[in-house]
Amino acid sequence: MSGYNVQGQNIIPMTPGQNGVKILYGVAPATQTNTGTVTFSQPFVSPPIVTTGMTQSATGFQCLYTVGITSVTNTEFSYSKWYNNNNQNSGAISEVFNWIAIGN
Repeated sequence: MSGYNVQGQNIIPMTPGQNGVKILYGVAPATQTNTGTVTFSQPFVSPPIVTTGMTQSATGFQCLYTVGITSVTNTEFSYSKWYNNNNQNSGAISEVFNWIAIGN
């Protein structure tokens, strides 16, 4: 399935008759803090389902890197990024992550 890019976000167009499903996806950039907000290039009718993924830690540490979605609206989602290394949590600032939002 091919998509196209709008302002750094990708959109997969769905054909009519698929219940108005919209899929947006992109990469959240590195930030100055471990929290942030991603604004969708197109609003959803209602808050979509958002999930995230990442490839590896930019710092090279052998640790678990997690992204928590803290809130979702029809226009944006907020997140927090964390490392867990030897049971010690710390904010992940320089990490980027992939995200996908599916809704209508």
